Amino acid sequence: EKIKNDGVEVKKIRKVKVELIQVEPKEEISFYKVFDEFTSYNGKINNWTADTYAKLKTLKTHLEAFNPKLRFEDLTLEGLSNVLTFFSKTLKLRNTTTKKYIENIKWFLRYAVKKGYTEIKSFEDFQPKLKIAKKKLIFLTESEILQIKNFKIPESKLYLDRVRDVLL
Repeated sequence: EKIKNDGVEVKKIRKVKVELIQVEPKEEISFYKVFDEFTSYNGKINNWTADTYAKLKTLKTHLEAFNPKLRFEDLTLEGLSNVLTFFSKTLKLRNTTTKKYIENIKWFLRYAVKKGYTEIKSFEDFQPKLKIAKKKLIFLTESEILQIKNFKIPESKLYLDRVRDVLL
């Protein structure tokens, strides 16, 4: 709608009331508290054994040794690289163990993103190349099998009969 003001045509502007909504910042929850929630939740839905809980507890202990005040923001590509170095150089863990720990950390971080605890997804691009030697399988020869089969076990060591059964 147009109106005249001192001979000049002016568009009438409606005043729009703007209200600012103050949003309370989300309380930052501790990295390790979320880790405990992750462990508890996944343990229940996946029916974990005591050994699995123990492995995740050990991982948490290692992460706390790395940084007691670890935050999601610390686990960028560089941060994960630092964790990897800590595991292999400081803790002197084998590559197989380090690889499993990194996979578990990434699993945990996917959970944290899904639950809205973090928006950082750079961990998805973290693909370290860890050399893992395959275990060499050793088989008994025919002569070794015959030797075990024909061996006379003394009366005082009858438990060796069970060992023979396992080997054959």
